[in-house]
Amino acid sequence: MKHNVTWLSITAAPLILGCLLGLQADRPEIKIGVVNFRQLLLESPDLQSAMDTLKAQFEPRRQELLKMQREAKDHPNEKTLQKDFAAQAGDFQDRASASRSAAVEKVSRSIADTIREYAKNQNIDVVAGDTPLFADPPLQSAAKPIDITVNVQTYMAHPAVIPTAPSDIAAVPSVVKLGLVKGLDDVASTNAAIRRIQQYASMQGYALVIGTIYYSKPQFKLTDITVDVRTELKRP
Repeated sequence: MKHNVTWLSITAAPLILGCLLGLQADRPEIKIGVVNFRQLLLESPDLQSAMDTLKAQFEPRRQELLKMQREAKDHPNEKTLQKDFAAQAGDFQDRASASRSAAVEKVSRSIADTIREYAKNQNIDVVAGDTPLFADPPLQSAAKPIDITVNVQTYMAHPAVIPTAPSDIAAVPSVVKLGLVKGLDDVASTNAAIRRIQQYASMQGYALVIGTIYYSKPQFKLTDITVDVRTELKRP
């Protein structure tokens, strides 16, 4: 995205620019993938199957409660009936909600595992849940964010269809610092905020600022800078 170098002194700019150009020439290509996890989850056959199973499991009891609800409405003065219905309906809702959450969590973990497997298979360096903010100019010129949502879906359905990427791709730098900002879309809601975040991250040595991360190679060091960034944005 954008970067801001207004903090550089005018006299130092030519020297630093020369250094950055030198780094651009030496730095290898870095592969960055982005995924729409919500799409992967909602369109997952495993999730649909899990929801169908839960519907079959809970539907008979739901029908019983609907009948009980009609009876309660027809006899509003029967306090015992009203109390029993409220208790049983609440218990049903709690159990159904817990079962649904457990099913979604199980499928989510499976999808996350698949994302990591696909990234390793294709020699992708970082997979984020949104488009990252670039803070390090040399990295920006050598990185290629690519939406791999459809690729991951294909891999989930047919793992053998996608060939393994060649292993002779140039290695990334020994250490690349990544900054994690929870709720990045909210704090980076304006161009001015984006520039402030990129400037702060660059000054602190971070190459990328990411809101959600699903995979990164070991040499990419992730640090939660949410509090620091929010504090920085509050400064005049």
